[in-house]
Amino acid sequence: MKRYLIIFIACTFVSLFSKANYAPKKTHTIRLVGQEVQISAANELKNVRFVLDDIFISSEMYGEPSGYAHVLKDNKWNNNGIELEFFKTDRTTMQRYAKGYDHSLLRMDIVMQKNMRLQKLTIAPNTKSIADINNRTSWKVFDLSTIPNLKFRSSNFALMPNNKILLGGAPKDNWNHILTIVDYKNNKLIPLDYWPNDGIDTVNAYVKNSVYTDNSQVFTNGCDRYLYKMRERRFAFIFTIDRDKVNILKYLYSDYPKYKSDGMNKQMLEFSSEEIRCATTNEIISLLLLDSDKNGAKLKKIYLRGENRPWSYGNVVELYDWNGNKRNVIYLDHYGQNILLSDDGRKLYLLYKDLEDNSSRIWVYDLSNLDKLPEVDAIGTENARAIDVASFSEPTTKETEIQQKNVNEGDTMIDFELYDYNDNLHHLNEFLNKGKYIIIEFSGINCGPCQQARPMLEKFYSKYKNHFEIITVSTDREKLWKKKPVGEVSWHEWNDHKQGTVIRAAYGVYAIPTFFIITSNGKIEKKCIGVDSLMKNLKEYISTEEVNKLINN
Repeated sequence: MKRYLIIFIACTFVSLFSKANYAPKKTHTIRLVGQEVQISAANELKNVRFVLDDIFISSEMYGEPSGYAHVLKDNKWNNNGIELEFFKTDRTTMQRYAKGYDHSLLRMDIVMQKNMRLQKLTIAPNTKSIADINNRTSWKVFDLSTIPNLKFRSSNFALMPNNKILLGGAPKDNWNHILTIVDYKNNKLIPLDYWPNDGIDTVNAYVKNSVYTDNSQVFTNGCDRYLYKMRERRFAFIFTIDRDKVNILKYLYSDYPKYKSDGMNKQMLEFSSEEIRCATTNEIISLLLLDSDKNGAKLKKIYLRGENRPWSYGNVVELYDWNGNKRNVIYLDHYGQNILLSDDGRKLYLLYKDLEDNSSRIWVYDLSNLDKLPEVDAIGTENARAIDVASFSEPTTKETEIQQKNVNEGDTMIDFELYDYNDNLHHLNEFLNKGKYIIIEFSGINCGPCQQARPMLEKFYSKYKNHFEIITVSTDREKLWKKKPVGEVSWHEWNDHKQGTVIRAAYGVYAIPTFFIITSNGKIEKKCIGVDSLMKNLKEYISTEEVNKLINN
């Protein structure tokens, strides 16, 4: 009780301070030069999620959960990192993590079913040192297994006062919400009333929910303000919560996505090169604007074509207060894909990952004296980085040939060369004329729905492998795939060492998991986007009763 009284007093003080000191004023536009952090454990950088003073924490959400702490000292990152007990759990669950406003770390374990079931919440209340984080006796564990099922696809969650957490998702069969409060002391779900007004009303609520919750993020200032952010768009807003009501204070960005439904699955009609990455403290919100390649060349708006969607980088950071006032626009001297903030908000870390050569870099920027730095020409700088959103990248001859091959139901499958874990060469069509149906699955390690589908596929294959062969085409980078964090499946799982880009383009795969049911002689009978579509179509090959057993058991 005393703890929450302290939080209430602190929040009241912050609210009054905010009103007095965060009135709108002219945005200060500056340039910053960063200092590179020396790192040698480069492969760990891609999963860095938090920074606690001088401790960087990297973790895996899927497969064999693990986490490592890297200590920053004299601007050097220690070599191999120290394994954290807090992130170890069994591989039957999926994890989500959060950094608490009260300097805690939180881990939520989720049972991977059709609709996710929360299992438990673990809180490490003291994060001042690695020893403190690994001290099991200090952890607080809450059983969440009696909370109703929900669709929880956001990549994080936020700790709220009074034993509640906020996440992107909705209770089962109550899809017309994208934000939900989990009252983990009273085992209740409280869906919030916000529903995006994007003008697209021809899709069902489940599809719209997927568009706005998949890989979304939520943040809090630890008191009464919250931030929601989409992943693949510039769409973010600050809001407060009154019981089950969302009160939007300000849209920081409102670039609505374009999409349609394909049954119960979403179909994105375009991917924009403009995205944002977010980091927050109790006082500030920082947004990294992504719209460039790694060399700073501005990307044009891109069509939805398998291998033609580049990874976006950025060097422009906007700083906001929690009232939505833009305080600073910062032009960094390097480009990166993500940002982190120190707890005191005085340091910003820019994370860079080159997906071609797997190299990693970190730069640190000093935010402590921004108002004392000289102003730069905001208009000229913005014009220089303006994006031609009316232009589209033209397909190459190779891409045109692939698009012309794009197969649909009724067509003959296209063969490709792939490799197993031991680098043995295989062909996609090598099981033709064997008297069995072939199911081709396009899947990825960091795809939550893909991993949720695996238990059902395992049960299906163990019973029907005399009638069906399954080939999983991995869309992961070769090095990540070979780590096998989810273990080898009992069917065939192959990789083309090119992230499946050409294969996906040829088969028109724009979302994973996508399944193709193919006859023994190579005719594509069914294309199924998502595991729900696969289970529905399997009823034409095995009994409805057997399909229901796969789903419910």
